[in-house]
Order: sequence, then C-alpha cells, then structure tokens
Amino acid sequence: MRNRQLNILSKVEHAALYEIPDFDDEQRRQYLNLTSEEQALMRSRPTLVAQVYCTLQIAYFKAKHLFFRFDWDEVAEDVAFVLEEYFTDQAFVPIPITKHQYYDQCGLIAKYFDYKLWSTAFRVLTTFVRKSSVRL
Repeated sequence: MRNRQLNILSKVEHAALYEIPDFDDEQRRQYLNLTSEEQALMRSRPTLVAQVYCTLQIAYFKAKHLFFRFDWDEVAEDVAFVLEEYFTDQAFVPIPITKHQYYDQCGLIAKYFDYKLWSTAFRVLTTFVRKSSVRL
C-alpha cells in the first residue's frame, strides 16, 4: 500500500523542528544555564526530580518553543549537566514525574515566556477565521 500523505519536510528537517533538542556542549551551556528568574521557577517545583525535569523543559522550550515528554535515558547528558550545575552532591533517582506535574510545569513555563497553551476556547477563533476567509 502506498503512502499518499504529502511529505514537506525530510526526516532530518522534521527532527530538527519537532524532536527533543540534541544539544552539543556549547548549546548545553547556552540553554541550560538558567537566568535567576528561570532558576526561581525551577526551584519552585516540589522535588529534585521535578526541578531537574523543569530545568530541561525550560531549556527545550527556549530552544524549540515546544514541550516534550521524555524518559531520563533519552536526555542523560543534559541531566548530567543540570546535576553538576545546580545540584552538586545531591542523590538523583530518575523516576518519572506525574502527568499533573508535567502539565503544571508546561503551564508555568508558558506563562513565564508569555505564551498561551492551546485551549478549546481558541476553537471559536479558528472557526471564525475559516468562515471569514476570502477566497481569491
């Protein structure tokens, strides 16, 4: 069976836009060195695991303006950087964060960067735009 979907982006281009950033050492320093305000946001999280996850989400959001769900082994180098930078001498046990923690972090980070998360309230706007579009 043939795939009839239109492919606009190559796999490499799609990965560059939509997959978890694959930081090199310079990018790690650029995105994972948080400002004092970003550190305050990160430190507002209740546990070490949530703080590390939040740090990564802040960095990945700064890089791609997207949020990601990830397993700790996918981001091991970034975790090592964060632990060395902000949590030296603390024992880190990489357990998953809850769905509630994830969405709470996304909301806080989006608000911090003055973004709005998708809401069903926006559906009215998209419907209005579609109906009021003029065809040429």
